[in-house]
Amino acid sequence: SNSSKWNKDILSSVKINSNTIEKRKSKQNDAVKIVIASAGDTESERKSLLDSLESKFRRDNHEKNCGFRIIVTGWEDLASQPGYAQDVINEKIIQENDFVVAVFKHKLGTPTKNISTGKKRAESGTAEELLQALDKSKDHHPVGMAYFYSQAPVISLDSSDKVKIEKEWKRLSKFKNSIKDKMIFKPYTDSNGLMSAILLDLEKNISDYIIKD
Repeated sequence: SNSSKWNKDILSSVKINSNTIEKRKSKQNDAVKIVIASAGDTESERKSLLDSLESKFRRDNHEKNCGFRIIVTGWEDLASQPGYAQDVINEKIIQENDFVVAVFKHKLGTPTKNISTGKKRAESGTAEELLQALDKSKDHHPVGMAYFYSQAPVISLDSSDKVKIEKEWKRLSKFKNSIKDKMIFKPYTDSNGLMSAILLDLEKNISDYIIKD
């Protein structure tokens, strides 16, 4: 089954996580807000989701089925302003959305830092955004959803970036393993498959976790 492609011990994960997220009202009265979090090597996937997820959710009857329209956002919607970029994203986007949809391919990304100490805060901006959604200690945290590309990078033996690519893939694999007991994540092989999976998952998760007035 497809579950074998998801994180290991999926059945025990479902048992552990069932009913741990309370149903809540959406943060905008007339819609459910979705933020796309993605690593730097997912440009085509990100563009497809930002451009089409909202309209396809409506056209393909997911909106009708779950009873809510969605608003899709990303860091691109922020105005140019002062402040450490990740802190601004956290405050003005992540905490203001109902769902964080994180997409990874072969890279994890650049680590974030604590501005006051200079020490590393999270493995990457995308990782930090997803981890906020998985932090149940935070009041009314967004719901996290994550999708990982199903194939390892193909590297030429004489590539000048071989060591760098391998190191980044190991970082991503380590992060993926670190969250396997905190959520169910899914694989994807192309942008179309990713779009279809997210549409179906959003419909179900909105029905499960968002309260209708």
